[in-house]
Amino acid sequence: MKRKKAGLLIILVVLVLLIGAFFGLRKYNEIQDEKDSADESVSVLDIDTADVTEYSVTNSYGEFIFTRSEDGWLGSGDAAGIDKLDIDEIESRLGDACTFTADYAIDEPLDLSEYGLDDPDITVTLKTKSRGDIELLYGDENSSVHMRYVLVNGDDNVYLVSMYKAGRFDFTEDGITKKEDSGDNDQDSADDTEGEI
Repeated sequence: MKRKKAGLLIILVVLVLLIGAFFGLRKYNEIQDEKDSADESVSVLDIDTADVTEYSVTNSYGEFIFTRSEDGWLGSGDAAGIDKLDIDEIESRLGDACTFTADYAIDEPLDLSEYGLDDPDITVTLKTKSRGDIELLYGDENSSVHMRYVLVNGDDNVYLVSMYKAGRFDFTEDGITKKEDSGDNDQDSADDTEGEI
């Protein structure tokens, strides 16, 4: 009789442990799913850069306009006076705008002024062949998460992007000017000292 009770007790304990493990594992999976969905970024724009004929960036340093030509990009506005445009940098920034992803979305906000989007700090305008004009408006910084609010014309949502992504469009003339290669100066110095002992 004691053996039957001991056997039943062992089976009951094992059953309780299995049920506990089942519910614990289920809760763990729910938490992991929530984390995974929070970590996923939101794709807002995905445009082929070849579709863009012109793009402009208006920030506190001016209005920089870049028009595609057969030779690359031509600058106008505040970019007109730059002798050596850094084409790689211009195309890199264009790529950032065309493949725009956000970290969070705020669904259909009521008042855009709460996010600084009634008077944006930065405006990026893409003129495309197939989709017309697309504007990205960069508003206030949310310092608690170190992100900036962004609105895309035609979209009902406001998005949060990292300050790094937003900072790519807060540049001066220096940010898009090709830097002089200092390697030539180093070579000249080496040539001058070559015969000396």
